[in-house]
Amino acid sequence: MEKTIRLRKPYESDLAALMQEVPAWRDAGCRVVRVDLAGVDFLNSISIGLLVRLAIAGRNHDVRVVVERPSPPVRTTLDHAAVAELLGLPRQDPPEFETII
Repeated sequence: MEKTIRLRKPYESDLAALMQEVPAWRDAGCRVVRVDLAGVDFLNSISIGLLVRLAIAGRNHDVRVVVERPSPPVRTTLDHAAVAELLGLPRQDPPEFETII
């Protein structure tokens, strides 16, 4: 069983509350929880930390937590914070820059 959670604004209280639900997801037979961030255009460091904690809590309860459809600015933020792969996002190669001398 899978569950999808769509976040419009990643309020810290909402993310913290989700961590409390992880054991119930497992007990209900849910093995994958997808966190849809398509409607989010900014993540602060607290929100990033809570997403990581949510993913770790999921692992501890045999529930895979993955982030889906991050907006370009959110994806960039997750890449720069080095947590994108931990959150189930595929690895992206850094953009190539033209060297001008």
